[in-house]
Amino acid sequence: MSAFIKSGRLLFSVVLLLGGFLYSSVSFAGLCIVPKEVGTWVNSDPNTNGVTKVVIEMVCQDTPKVICNGGVCTIINSVTPRYYVKVWGKCHPTDCYWGRIEGSRTGTWQYFFYNQSFATRDVWAQIWSGSDAWLRVVIDTHFTDSSGRADYRIDNWFRRL
Repeated sequence: MSAFIKSGRLLFSVVLLLGGFLYSSVSFAGLCIVPKEVGTWVNSDPNTNGVTKVVIEMVCQDTPKVICNGGVCTIINSVTPRYYVKVWGKCHPTDCYWGRIEGSRTGTWQYFFYNQSFATRDVWAQIWSGSDAWLRVVIDTHFTDSSGRADYRIDNWFRRL
């Protein structure tokens, strides 16, 4: 009979632990502050031959940690913002999609790093302090192939869609 009681306690503990995880994902996800850069942006120059569109996303992820001391376990909740970017460059007949990558926030800038087969690109994005409707995007391209092309920087303004 005591084995049955112990297994019942174990089952009850597991249910409580899982319930805590479910509760934390609902209750703490709203604690992230969404930066103004989040959104869809198009190049202010409709005739650009460079980057045409940028989409910045943020996912607010709960990161619960279980700490056990003796027979007592505690769930400590924290929230981690994760930043992503999608970039499109000018191509014909449709723009070229560079893919979705994760980045970080550094001060007032969002930073992303693309490692493409022919080049690496550092992508920096920052909301204009004068208006939430404008985003500055700076991209440094370093060619890693043997084409001999010169590295370059673009510094463009994008407007919010």
